[in-house]
Formats: sequence, C-alpha cells, structure tokens
Amino acid sequence: MIPQRTGIGAASLTYYLAMGQSAQALALSETALADHDKALGPNHPWTKDSARVNAQALDALGRGEDAAALRAHYALRTGV
Repeated sequence: MIPQRTGIGAASLTYYLAMGQSAQALALSETALADHDKALGPNHPWTKDSARVNAQALDALGRGEDAAALRAHYALRTGV
C-alpha cells in the first residue's frame, strides 16, 4: 500500500530545519522515512527525500556519524 501524502513533505521539513527546529524536523522525517521505506522500498524518491532530510536534521543536531551512516544506507550523495 502506498502511503498517503500528509502535507509534510521534504520541503516542509526543510523549512523546519531553516527555522532552527531540527528536533521537530528529525521526529517528522523519521516517521516519514519509516513509512516510505516500508511501503515503497529504499530506492523510491519519497524514501530518499525523507532520508535526506533526516540526515540533514541529524547533522544540525551534531549527530554527523548517524547522518553519514544514514546517507550510506540509502546511497545518498553528500552535499545534496
């Protein structure tokens, strides 16, 4: 089953990051990532978008090693 869009997409989560709300962005992106990965698989664009924002939030919270591991797991390019 394909998850429904809830209005909280990568752009909205990036806005949370820009406003300094990294913890909120992380919490929401973790939920989106888990849902997308389960329903769509790791290579779907929605999953990769969620993983990318999740990694950015981890970086913003000083969790660079976790962010790097997430990028490696989802084969995300750095600096994107």
